[in-house]
Amino acid sequence: MTNIAKALLWAAAILIAALLQSRGLIAEDTAKLFIFVLPILAVLSLRSAGTCVRRSAS
Repeated sequence: MTNIAKALLWAAAILIAALLQSRGLIAEDTAKLFIFVLPILAVLSLRSAGTCVRRSAS
């Protein structure tokens, strides 16, 4: 899965959390926590995606 696809999934998760809060399906405190934590997790997961690349010695 490419980083763009992963980023789109994280964005969808953040938007869904906001939508659920606006509809009253989750508490405001929970939504605030999600909207604070999800972008942090997204950045960490997207940054670590390219760290295991091996370079050939030439």
